[in-house]
Amino acid sequence: MLRSMFLKEWVWRLFLSLQVLGLVVLIYADVSAGSNWSFLPDLLDYRGQLQFEWAIFDGHYWTRYRHNWVFLLALFGPFLVAKAIDWINRSTHENIDAKLRQFAAALHSENSHGTEVVGRVKSEVKQIIGKRISGLVMKVAKNHNQPPRHQLFLLFDDGTYYEFYAHDCEISTTGGVVRGNLDDVLSYMADSRVPVFIEEHG
Repeated sequence: MLRSMFLKEWVWRLFLSLQVLGLVVLIYADVSAGSNWSFLPDLLDYRGQLQFEWAIFDGHYWTRYRHNWVFLLALFGPFLVAKAIDWINRSTHENIDAKLRQFAAALHSENSHGTEVVGRVKSEVKQIIGKRISGLVMKVAKNHNQPPRHQLFLLFDDGTYYEFYAHDCEISTTGGVVRGNLDDVLSYMADSRVPVFIEEHG
């Protein structure tokens, strides 16, 4: 039951080691004090009669000799030190768990966003089924830090076109088929986009 009070095994072992050290200190203090003080209760007097005397209840050993303070520190100090370390370690562990939960939530949100984009693209691509491609235009941004970085236009022979764009490896679309020709595509965002590939079939 006492083991369950500590999160980490190494903190539990530290507590046990400190507790053993505390007992050693108590035994040394008891032996060095001789008959003047003992951390154990005295149940017999000098005549062998039953009695109960314990230095813990003697105020002199708290105020004048300080022996009882050594007893208190050696007995309870290891638990308090180990518990404080465990509390700090538990806080760090909880912070790591919180960061992991935030990362998992962000990853789930990103996946949800990706699923939404894929669904939209599938819906829009249906609009170009059966159309005949009459041209292809690729454009890039003059400033590569300005999204979208890349644009791909599919031109159809019915006077419409369809645009894909990409930035930071994410591909998306503009919303569906748009009416326009090659001149419209070239003039679209011409101040910030440069065509790098143009091919048109008559």
